[in-house]
Amino acid sequence: MASTIRILPYNYIHIKNLDTNMTRIEVGPQILVKRENEELMTSAPKPMICLTPLTYIVINNPVCRDEDGNPIRNSFGEVEVRHVESEYRFYEQYTTPFPLYPKESAEGEPRLLEMIGENQHYHLSALRQFTDATGTERLVGDKWTQNGLSIYYPNINVEFVGSFEAKLVTVGKALKVRAKQALTDAKGVARVASEEWLVRERGSYLPGPYEEVIGMLDPYVLTDEKALMLKAKRSFTDIYGIQRGAGTQWLLTRSNASTHILDINEEFVSQPKVCVLKTMQYCYIKNPFSEESGSNTFGTRIVRRGPCSFFLNTNEEMDGKIRDMHILSKKQALVVQAQQSFTDSDGVKRQAGEEWMECGPQGYLPPVEVSIIRETDELCLDKNEGIYVRDMTTGQKRAVIGQNYMLKSDEVRFSIDLPAMTLGLMKKEDPLLDQSRLVSYAAPFNSCVQVFDYQKKLARYVWGPELVQLGPDESITVHILSGGKPKMPGVIKSLYVSLGPDFTSDILEVETSDHCRMNIFLSYNWFFNVDKSSQEAARRIFTIRDFIGDLCTVMAAKIRSAVAAKSFDDFHKSSAKLIRSAIFGVNENGKIKDQYVMDSNGMTITNLDIKRIEPIDQKTSDALKQTVSLAIECVTQQVEDQAMRTANENKQEAEGKLERLKIIHKTTAEKANIELLKLEAESRSIQESGEANAQAEAKSKAAIINASAKVELGRLSVEAEEKMALANHKRQTDTNAVSLSHQKFMSELRITKQTEMTDIETSKFEAIMETLGQDTLMAIANSGMQSQVDMLEGLGLKGYLLTDGQTPINLFNAAEGMVGRSKK
Repeated sequence: MASTIRILPYNYIHIKNLDTNMTRIEVGPQILVKRENEELMTSAPKPMICLTPLTYIVINNPVCRDEDGNPIRNSFGEVEVRHVESEYRFYEQYTTPFPLYPKESAEGEPRLLEMIGENQHYHLSALRQFTDATGTERLVGDKWTQNGLSIYYPNINVEFVGSFEAKLVTVGKALKVRAKQALTDAKGVARVASEEWLVRERGSYLPGPYEEVIGMLDPYVLTDEKALMLKAKRSFTDIYGIQRGAGTQWLLTRSNASTHILDINEEFVSQPKVCVLKTMQYCYIKNPFSEESGSNTFGTRIVRRGPCSFFLNTNEEMDGKIRDMHILSKKQALVVQAQQSFTDSDGVKRQAGEEWMECGPQGYLPPVEVSIIRETDELCLDKNEGIYVRDMTTGQKRAVIGQNYMLKSDEVRFSIDLPAMTLGLMKKEDPLLDQSRLVSYAAPFNSCVQVFDYQKKLARYVWGPELVQLGPDESITVHILSGGKPKMPGVIKSLYVSLGPDFTSDILEVETSDHCRMNIFLSYNWFFNVDKSSQEAARRIFTIRDFIGDLCTVMAAKIRSAVAAKSFDDFHKSSAKLIRSAIFGVNENGKIKDQYVMDSNGMTITNLDIKRIEPIDQKTSDALKQTVSLAIECVTQQVEDQAMRTANENKQEAEGKLERLKIIHKTTAEKANIELLKLEAESRSIQESGEANAQAEAKSKAAIINASAKVELGRLSVEAEEKMALANHKRQTDTNAVSLSHQKFMSELRITKQTEMTDIETSKFEAIMETLGQDTLMAIANSGMQSQVDMLEGLGLKGYLLTDGQTPINLFNAAEGMVGRSKK
């Protein structure tokens, strides 16, 4: 069964013939009658593809066209297509809408052509061999660029590689570019594969298809405080026109340029900082670089004096650090040594190793050939101060005391070597002892110090109080004396011998003839009776090294021999006399002498103090203690009995007084208790009557207050209700007045609005009627009926009635016209 299809203008449809299996295209406007052996490929006609300016569309499986652009058909009348191919269609070729032939398909909607910006370009690559729009033959794999401010027309033979922005090279910067393969750059320079170069020209740079941008290089800023050390990777001529050999290093400073960008053949080594020498400063430079020869003088040094500033050049090193010039006063000097033979600024020839002094006042800057050994100052020494000096040429040692002295070039200070025991005792008295300065010791009052010279093998003696000053080979003799009770050797160590008067205590064990052993506690008073003006007398003092131990030994021998000849009873009766006579001896008259003198050293004992005597035997000691205890007990018992009697008498007297006081206090308490009971009864009666009166009065007042409060409450309630009623009435009255006023105002507004709208409609209708006129209105009124009559007459129809079924129809005169017009 055939059907009709209405195809609108600029629409098309594909119809397939089922008998021949061929598909044809039908383009509107037309009304197509579809036969039974035909099949629609789409449910409805499709609109043609319409391209606007600067748009394109991709068509897959495009038809083959001849030279005139017409589709090529095969022997069956079917259009031929290029299978698995695509075609870009642009507005310039297809200004009018076009349909898609059978098997053609559009890839999406029309797209807008891309505009390449001013600082932008596209990298393109040829997918197959073809000739482009400029007539250039492109081979497979060829790459080229399309620069900016142009429209990019895609091509089926071209692959879009990417969009690249132009690199902006600003002042002081450079662009590093690498060649992907052999090429000729924008300047016409031939480049080999992987070659790198710099683009230094200011402006935008568009890299070619075979150029790879590595990055933008920032410059190194060269100032008065910063420089640049570079190294050549290979031989080349730098940007300043200087030939550089491979591996060489050079220094760039502000004098060469204010900024520098590393070249491809340059390698950054370091960025040294400036070395600044002030007015009174200098430094030594090793391996100095010569600008004339362009090389270093290895193994040499130069001195640079301030004020100046410089950078260390290639292979240059600073020997040490920046040093200050030696400012010498008139009391200062420098000991210097010549490192090699040279002639100084004064014309004096100096030999290598020679030492001399540079004295002040002056500012001394040592030349390269001279090294400073030490700096020496003039020492200001008091009359009791000094130093020890050694002459390095002769080896002699001496002490310089009490004068201002400056060491000579061949002199050095040294420290004397004191024995460890002597040094320890001296540091106890002076912890800040310095052995390099004059060592002195203050001998105490009435003492004697022995000083021994190891070089001369002689001793000298100093009487205190005196300041002992040691020479370079002298030391103070340490005296080791006995000490403790009983005396033990080596306990006391001293640098001096006290001449006394002094005392020595000791514990002596003796035994009587009847073998009773006892300990005697003794104390000797002694002094040295010597002539201080004689050195021989001083020597006698030190004849006996441990004079304390010797004294105690001699005295113990005398006492033991005297006690051994006496029995315990005899010794106990006259122990003090026996001991004193044993020590001091007796004269011709049997009287005990006043002192005892030791002839070897002049030590004199003037007094003897016997502190106590204790028996060593325990039985004897117990018997003595028991006797003393019995005597003490008797006296104690007598005192206790007397105290007991006195205590009993005092107790009886105190107890009688206490009983009398108790009776008096009880009587007083009973009287007070009776008075208290009377007061309590009166208080209770007064309290009860007061409470009853208060309660009655309170109840009456409470009733009066309650009644008054109820009356006042009623009055206030009435007043409140009256005020509330008046307020409600007033509020309702005001509300009604406002509502009535509002309704009246709104009614007036509606009336005014309706009146004005009526006037407007009336004026509008009058204006329309006046504008159209009477003839126009009549033509409009008859136009509908007249047009229907004319249409029926044109169709040759009579007696037909056309209606849409909804509009009412006047049939009173319907027969007039159906039968025919009446002829007059």
